[in-house]
Amino acid sequence: MRKWILLTTLFTLTSCDQISGILSTKEEISFQNTKGKSVTLEALKDYKAAVKIKNKKLIRLKFDEMKDEVEFKIPNESKIPDNGAFKFSAAEVGQAVDVSGDVKTVVTNSKEMTSYEQCQYTTYEQVCRPDGKGGVVCSVVPVTRYGQQFTRYYYKNIDKNLKMSLSKPNDGEVAANFNGDISYQQKIYTEQWPCR
Repeated sequence: MRKWILLTTLFTLTSCDQISGILSTKEEISFQNTKGKSVTLEALKDYKAAVKIKNKKLIRLKFDEMKDEVEFKIPNESKIPDNGAFKFSAAEVGQAVDVSGDVKTVVTNSKEMTSYEQCQYTTYEQVCRPDGKGGVVCSVVPVTRYGQQFTRYYYKNIDKNLKMSLSKPNDGEVAANFNGDISYQQKIYTEQWPCR
């Protein structure tokens, strides 16, 4: 009997996608890092950085050079979109800058493919042994078996771009810009036969 598996995958920025890129400063800018200490970036400098979006409620900015992490909280009624713009005030994110940006996500699917893949399954067998009193003791134990299974699948390719600006709360002047990308691939099974 065939075993059919339908996988529905939601591609969003809700997990811990790490988007690597460059944060370019136009002027000196300061944050509070995750340890409560002040972090100051020099003006007119490019910093290698990565952005993580955690559960749509937190933006975490990590700098390679300083090994510091800065967090921007997202208001409860808001979220980072899969595609589209966002904007939050300094008071909302808990830092001395307004945060705005744009997310673009492009998803493409490969053609469907088939193959036989290695797999494993468990059987249960009765094992008997002498009990040392002239009798026999039997028990049922699990045994791991190895085999192959027919699969049908395709690859989902995800490309994301994040542009984010950090601005002064008073006059809206942009103090720094981040531009980063992430690309990855997921294997989606549409059919899997029993392992034999």
